[in-house]
Amino acid sequence: MADVRRIVLAHDGREQRFEADALPLSVGARAIDEIRIPIEDSSAAIASIGSLDGSPFIQSAKSSESVYVNGELLTGSRRIADGDAIRIAGVEIACSIGGNALRLEWSRSPAGGASDPRTSGERSPDVISPTPFRPSGAGPASAARRRVRPAVVATWGIGILLLVLLWFSFTAVSVRLVVDPTPDEIDLPTALFGFHIGDRYLLRPGSHEVVVEKEGYQRLEATIEVTRAPSQRISLALAKLPGSVNLTSRPVSGAVVEVDGEEVGITPIEALPIPPGAHRLNFRAQRHLPAALEIEVEGAGLEQSFEVELIPAWAPVSLTSEPTHASVWVDGVELGQTPGRFDLDAGTRSIELRLEGHNSWKREIEVFSDQPQTLATIELTRADAQLRIESTPADAQIVVDGASPGRTPLELSLASEEIHEISLFKIGHELATRTVELEPGERRELAIALKPRIGVIDLIAHPTGATLSVDGKPAGDANQQLRLLASPHTLVIRKEGFREQRMTVTPRPNFPQRIEVRLEKTGEPAPSGAKESVTALGQELVLVKPGAFAMGSRRGESGRRPNETERHVELTRAFYIGAKEVTNRDFRQFSPGHAPAAFSGFELDGDDQPASRITWQDAVRFCNWLSRKEGLPPAYEQRGGDFELIEPVGTGYRLPTEAEWAWAARFAAGASDHRFPWGDQTEPPPGSGNYADASAAGIVSSALLSYRDGFPVSAPVGAHAANALGLYDVGGNVAEWIHDRYRIYPNSSAATPEKDPTGPDTGGLRVIRGSSWKHASETQLRLSYRDYGKEAREDIGFRIARYQK
Repeated sequence: MADVRRIVLAHDGREQRFEADALPLSVGARAIDEIRIPIEDSSAAIASIGSLDGSPFIQSAKSSESVYVNGELLTGSRRIADGDAIRIAGVEIACSIGGNALRLEWSRSPAGGASDPRTSGERSPDVISPTPFRPSGAGPASAARRRVRPAVVATWGIGILLLVLLWFSFTAVSVRLVVDPTPDEIDLPTALFGFHIGDRYLLRPGSHEVVVEKEGYQRLEATIEVTRAPSQRISLALAKLPGSVNLTSRPVSGAVVEVDGEEVGITPIEALPIPPGAHRLNFRAQRHLPAALEIEVEGAGLEQSFEVELIPAWAPVSLTSEPTHASVWVDGVELGQTPGRFDLDAGTRSIELRLEGHNSWKREIEVFSDQPQTLATIELTRADAQLRIESTPADAQIVVDGASPGRTPLELSLASEEIHEISLFKIGHELATRTVELEPGERRELAIALKPRIGVIDLIAHPTGATLSVDGKPAGDANQQLRLLASPHTLVIRKEGFREQRMTVTPRPNFPQRIEVRLEKTGEPAPSGAKESVTALGQELVLVKPGAFAMGSRRGESGRRPNETERHVELTRAFYIGAKEVTNRDFRQFSPGHAPAAFSGFELDGDDQPASRITWQDAVRFCNWLSRKEGLPPAYEQRGGDFELIEPVGTGYRLPTEAEWAWAARFAAGASDHRFPWGDQTEPPPGSGNYADASAAGIVSSALLSYRDGFPVSAPVGAHAANALGLYDVGGNVAEWIHDRYRIYPNSSAATPEKDPTGPDTGGLRVIRGSSWKHASETQLRLSYRDYGKEAREDIGFRIARYQK
């Protein structure tokens, strides 16, 4: 297709150019016509030549006898092609197209010559001769002229039409209507003329109604605005009609359907109109999991079908029992009897089997959608028996088959037709053990009189005449032999004019004790050093003289660990160390909320039991608190997120260093260097301490089955014999936090001993020394055993220490 951007007018070797913005060109004899030809009628243009989207055209604007193209009369408009011959009122115009230009060469037709009307001012010799004048209304001819002839009317009508067309062609603009998708029909009902070539329309500026139709799409009625700008483009889009959608569900119908969150009905659904495009369908049906479909609707009235597979929100569970015919209850609702298959909703289900004469069986199971389960055959046991346990005295700890259900008196449900071992434990009394076997449904009472464990204390008070109270009850003269239960007792000795003396003692069976007390007069000062041997809480302190020794263990020693290297140490300062481990009673004065949780049902929070389940930092805070309580400088300060000793080390309370603990536990009293707290033999003799004995066998990983100390967990502090220095529980009861950070040291020489070592300056672990009630192995029970940690444990406590003033 030609792309004409200019018109070149040529005549007698001269040319005149017209660019696209000057088009269209009018053809006529008027002075304003761009192409002037020699004709007598100069009242209007004869034709116009222009270009529409680069395609040249000619349009007639006068009578049908004036313009010819290739010998054919032009009655409207037509495109100009290369080689066309145009004749207008005797002027021949040859058309040629090339180089984006339309070239028009015109000349006079052979019937007569003509000069270029643009260059010649002379009148053409070919003129029309005048006719004689004849007055109107003269004779018969006059009457004939007054009659209106149809040909004249037709000629005038055509002329007017051509004038309108000419006016329209000069005032209309080219508009391209682009419709997506391509329509079947476009109608412009308000347009004056519907001239168009393809999607190009000639429209006058202003508003126009447009109607677009296409099968499968909604009818579009719109108003478009046409401006005076050349070559306009107006885009329109057609909307598809909704699709016709069929929806079904299986294996069940009746599912509620939502389309894009809006409920539309219940399956099956037919011919549901849904707009074209992507949509989300949600389906809900009873006892089935919600389902969803992502669909693409084609629209345009096309029919589409979709089906969803619904997954059951339940599953079959098969149950069998021995014996059979047990009733099955699920979430409190009876469903049938065993054996049977039961459809259970997905989720956590509580299942119970009941059968007369048998214990009910209960269990929670997870039911997964559409996943069948078969439980193993459920063995129903004979009905439990009821056993009531009482003791004299009461409040004894009960242990049944290694577990502690509580304290006496207590009623228990026990499995029938089985042998059960029942033990009763109470401080100051011997462990009592019984075995019972009960019939199904039997009710029985078991009463046990606990045998007391008695220790002897010979009490001598000076001066005579003092009175004694034991555990708050008057006991007569202070000078007497006491036979007391082997549990902590508070003794108070009073005499008028003398200071009251209070102490806590724990009698030990088979180990008589002699206690001599001297009362001070109220007007006399206390003896020098007396206040240093007892804390503000009444805790007894033992003074330890300095000395040199070898820590650790020798190579080849049975049970030795690699971290027990031999180190030669010299202690240069005397120090006090607690005779007993800090008790719960002591620690609660610092932290009233302290209440260590029970272990396997056995209590750890008795007042006289050692404080446990505390961290190293908790123990240090207690030491600083006690120092301030007594007006002593605190031994610790916080630095870098941890507690550090204040240098030089003062006389405030602190944890013993590892060297101090080892010296006090093994060497300070001048006794032989024994491997164990009780000596060198591997097995501990009776009463040696509180270790993992037979009573703890069911709650610890290993136990000394041939040893019985009567305490499954921690015992009251001081319940067993002290070492040669007077320290209790350096082995057994609870292991103890030490001041030092943990490290494995190299062996050192006796020639260069470490003096007053306090451990490394860095590290997150702390040393733990001494065995506990959970220990039973040879390695753990040795005095050289070293442990470490940083977390609280049920078998770790501490004792206090400080330098002598």
